Order: sequence, then C-alpha cells, then structure tokens
Amino acid sequence: MNIAIFTDSFLPHVSGVCSAVINQANELARQGHQVMIFRPKNFGQNTKRKIERSGELAAKIRDVAISLPSLRQPGLRIAIPTVAPNLPTLRRFRPDIVHVHTEWGCGWEGVMLAKMLRKPLVGTFHTFFAEPEYLKQFHLPNHRLTQEMMWRYSVFFYNHCDRILSPSRSVAQQLTDRGAEKIPHLMSNGIPRYDFVPEEAVTAERKNLGVEDTFVFLYVGRLSEEKSLPVLLRAFQAVSERRAEARLVVTGDGPARKDLEAQAVSLGLGDRVLFTGSVPHVDLVRRNLPRIGQVFVTASKTENQPVSLLEAMSFGLPLIGPAAKGIPELIRPEQTGLLFPPDDTDALTAAMLRMMDEPELRERCGEAARVLAGENSIENIVHQLVFHYHQTIDSRRTRKRRRAIRRLRSRARFSRP
Repeated sequence: MNIAIFTDSFLPHVSGVCSAVINQANELARQGHQVMIFRPKNFGQNTKRKIERSGELAAKIRDVAISLPSLRQPGLRIAIPTVAPNLPTLRRFRPDIVHVHTEWGCGWEGVMLAKMLRKPLVGTFHTFFAEPEYLKQFHLPNHRLTQEMMWRYSVFFYNHCDRILSPSRSVAQQLTDRGAEKIPHLMSNGIPRYDFVPEEAVTAERKNLGVEDTFVFLYVGRLSEEKSLPVLLRAFQAVSERRAEARLVVTGDGPARKDLEAQAVSLGLGDRVLFTGSVPHVDLVRRNLPRIGQVFVTASKTENQPVSLLEAMSFGLPLIGPAAKGIPELIRPEQTGLLFPPDDTDALTAAMLRMMDEPELRERCGEAARVLAGENSIENIVHQLVFHYHQTIDSRRTRKRRRAIRRLRSRARFSRP
C-alpha cells in the first residue's frame, strides 16, 4: 500500500505528533508499505536529505514549498498550502490513501490533493487547540467565543475526512459532541518496543547528571505554556522542603525554558532541578534516558495521548499526572500511577511524596505501566491503522458503486417512453 502522510509538526520541531508520525511511518515501512511524508519546508539543519540519511526515518520526505518560521515555537514552520508543486509528485507516488495529522497548512494541502486525486482521506486529531494555553500561543483571547470558534474550525477540517481517528476517548467524545459528521475511531498513537540497556549504563547516566543516590522525578517534553510546568515546579518546591534527596530532571526545550529556569531560581531550588535541554529522540530511547527517573510526572492538562507518557510506561516508570483530557486513559489510579486535580499544587505535592514513601506502589504501578505500554505496541497499532485504511478504501468504493447505480437507475427512468 502507498500511504501519503501530511503533518505540520515534523522535524526539526520535536513534539508528540512528530514522534507519533515517525513511529507509525517506520512501522508501516517495516510491514512492507511505501510511505511519503509531506511537511513544511525547512531551511538549514534537518533538511530532508539529512533526515533520510540519518536512518531515523524509513520514509521519503517531501516539502510544502512555502513556509514561514513560527515566532513562538523554535523549529516549527507554518506551511502555506500551494498544492500545484506537489500534485505531480503525489500523482507519481500513486497513493492508495492520504492521512492528515494536523489541521493547518500541511493538513489543508493533504485535504486538497486528496480531493483533486479522488483518494480516500483519513485524519487523526491530536491536539486540543481550543484550550486556553494554546490560544495564548496563537495570540488569541481566552474567551468562550474564541474557544468555540477553534472547535468549529477543527470539526470543519476533520469533516472533510472519510474517517477520523483519535488516540483518546476524550477527544473522540468532544469531536462528536461538537458536530463531527463521522464517529471518530479510537486508536492509540502506539509505541515501539525499545531495547533495554544494562542497569550499569543507566547508573552511569545518573552519575553524569549528578543525580546518583537521589530520588528523581522526571519530565520529558516540550517546555511551553500549555504544559503547566510552573505548577510542577511549585509542587516540587514543597516536596524538596520535606525530602532533601528529591530531584527534578526536566528534559526538553522550548520557548518557556528561560522563564522556567528563572522560576526555579526564584523558588530557591538551586541544583535540585536540572534542565538538560533537548536530547535527540533517537538518543533518548537508545540510551534509555527515562530510566534515570524513579517516577515520571507531568502537570499538563491539554494532552490527548502524550507519546512521552507512553515511552515512560514502556520503560516501567510509574506515572503522576492530572485528571484531564486523555491522561486518565493511561494513568489508572493505583494501577499505573496517581492522578491529581488539574492545577492543584497541593494534590500534586501529596502524590509525589506518596510515590517517594511507598516503594511497593512504585513497583506495582511501574509493572502495570509496562504491561499497558505493551498493549499499545506500535506493531499492534499499525495493524489497526492498516485495517482502518482498508476499511476507508472499501467504504469509498462502495459509495462510488452506489452513486453509479443511482445514476444508471435515474437515466433508465428518464429514457422510458
């Protein structure tokens, strides 16, 4: 099967959507399919030749020619759909299906090309752009009317798709409630099975970071407003006042990093919070860096199905996160981790202290998290994805046959004397 994927979020911009696209594309290729990814044109580092040569991606890359840099997200570019330059490329590729992962410039490029070539179209809804934290990034007012407009925009976009996929029940329900013409199908982003390195290698990583003989809470992800990291820092301050051995390692980069580092200093956290900066994803999983932590923690209340959470689970880390959006579908209370009310610093502090004080809870939740991650293995998920592709193709053929039959019957009625 030939599969054309369109995504606005792609390398060098690192995000959960980017990771999900790469994981699915690589597994599709491993299972014998041909994959072509269309992304905003990037300049300088991470050109398509560099990415293809790196071996990180088993798919061809094509650029949407016109793109503008985002002022708020380093590495992210805003594509402007042009269609014409990529039309001959897509014709030669002869896709069996088109899959859009975002609803912006590249997404519309995919929608228009699918319509022009009369190809089946699948869309995955990843991100709650109507949330206040995302509205700030778009410089839009946090108002009920603005939120409703953003939801209508998202629903309008995905109503162009023949089939809608969602990684969480929360998104699927909200899309349905807000007028999606098709019931979204639930399908995880999936996670590869990573090879475990020896414990000695993990110990060496901890020593290099200066966190040996400490208790490490780990966050991995983008450092931006929608991740609610100030809540995590305030909660960790309360934890560190009671547990001198506690450390917080923040791995990732983003527009909020300087503000977060300044907040950590103002809270008097000193060397108890370590900002490692961005780590290439290939290195992150190859070196098993999530294993430097005893517990994975996030305060983000805008998540659908964060890939970073799935990766932490695959390495057997117990989880702490807010009871919001798609998080409770991964963090099952007392099973894979602990939940707390969104933005409730005291409740987050209590959950972190409890994880420190109850090793049996950590062990039980970590093992259950690893089992749940296995159920979301990329092999299983891509088998489901290919099933959805075939179902979409078959449904489209059925509709075409029905339309043809109706036209023939209509002509037959008019041709009768």
